Amino acid sequence: MASFQLDDKVLPTPNLDDLKDATVVIEAIDDSGNSSSDEQRAWIYPHPTDFTISEHPIDEVRELKVAVIGGGLSGITAAALLPAKVPGLKLTLIEKNADFVSFVALLI
Repeated sequence: MASFQLDDKVLPTPNLDDLKDATVVIEAIDDSGNSSSDEQRAWIYPHPTDFTISEHPIDEVRELKVAVIGGGLSGITAAALLPAKVPGLKLTLIEKNADFVSFVALLI
C-alpha cells in the first residue's frame, strides 16, 4: 500500500486498481483560527446593480434562437440532434455552399 504526505501526516493510499468505480469527496475546511466570518457576512458588493433573481420553474420552455455555422459533419449533427434534445429551439444552419445544404436537407 502506498502513502502520501499531507501537513506532516503520512496517510495511506489504497491500490488504484481498487478505485475504478470510487467516488472522491474533497472538502475544504478553514481551521486557521482566523474568524473572518463576521467580516464576510458584513461584506456588501460595492457596485450597485439592478440585477434581481427571478423565480420561474426550471422546466419552463422558452424560445431559444441558435445559429450553427457550417454544414459539415459537426454542423449537420448539431442541426439534427439539438432540436430533438432542446425544446423550444429555433435553429438556423448557415452554410456558404447552397448545394451542400440542399443535399444534406434530403438526408435529414
